[in-house]
Amino acid sequence: MKIIRNTLSCLLVAPFALHAAEPSSDVESLDALRAFIEVYEHIKGEYVEEIDDQTLLNDAINGMLTKLDPHSGYLKPRDV
Repeated sequence: MKIIRNTLSCLLVAPFALHAAEPSSDVESLDALRAFIEVYEHIKGEYVEEIDDQTLLNDAINGMLTKLDPHSGYLKPRDV
């Protein structure tokens, strides 16, 4: 769980460390990432079945990429 929180924290901070975008864009990105973390924590704490952290994150990443266009997707490192 600590690894997942650290990963999510890095994902939260990385866009701001790597880009100097306009402030309103940063705030919107930060709010979106906070919402993602909140949903993640609700699923981990309150979902009926236990869900593996890595599976949950891999599926979230895959969901984001497959929504971009029909040709995008996520390959897990072991599948490459």
